[in-house]
Amino acid sequence: MIKAFPKSRRIAIWVGIPLAIVSLIISWFILGNFVSGIFSHVLVSAIIAVIAYSLVLMVCRVIAAGEYQKLLLPLYENLDPEAMLSSLGSINENCLSDGERIMFLVHKANGYIYLGEFSKAEEILSSVSISEKDLSNKYLITGGLATCRLLSGNAKGVRECIDSLMGITKVPNCSKDLSLRARRVVGYIQFCQSILMGRNADIEAAIKDFETSRVPVHKLDVAYYIAIYMSRHKDERAAEYISYVKEKGSRTVYPKLLNL
Repeated sequence: MIKAFPKSRRIAIWVGIPLAIVSLIISWFILGNFVSGIFSHVLVSAIIAVIAYSLVLMVCRVIAAGEYQKLLLPLYENLDPEAMLSSLGSINENCLSDGERIMFLVHKANGYIYLGEFSKAEEILSSVSISEKDLSNKYLITGGLATCRLLSGNAKGVRECIDSLMGITKVPNCSKDLSLRARRVVGYIQFCQSILMGRNADIEAAIKDFETSRVPVHKLDVAYYIAIYMSRHKDERAAEYISYVKEKGSRTVYPKLLNL
């Protein structure tokens, strides 16, 4: 991620490299009184230089992570997927590591999902190549695909995602934390699918989730499904959630899906 942002890249080059050189020179002279043998002298001086450069890189990673988070805020804070996609356009994928590229593509796909460009989102997510042993990224990709297929009405595809997520929980080396997260996502997907298919659902639990959530995108998601359920059941409270989706999600696909 460091290479993707000018600020962190400049610091790595113009601070990290000079600092490493200075550390090498200073340690060379200082260690002359404490380390015997040219090989040991060179080795210890080189290790100190590497440590100095590594410390600068740590700072650069923090800076780059902060810069990247700013690019995500238009969607995840302001519910503006188009603005986020525009911001992410400044990122050169060739500057990202394999793990960073996967996260980048997941965020990019989310932008297209909230814009309503489901085919584009699924194309991006399906293009990501990950190892079967990489359970965390498999969980992220599958969760994204499930959301995409829910909103596009692909019931069979949703079922495949549920099976894939449950498969993750059964892998022997799956951590308890990941297993719990996967099961929660499966439960949420099944809740959403039940509403979309006209079945009964625990709507009061969804209302509580809406009221307590501090995550704008999740709050909008839940409001959308509550609005569908309450409208179908002629619940007078539906107007409140429809209004929320219309106002807060005006730049997303949700108002269109509700025919607002």
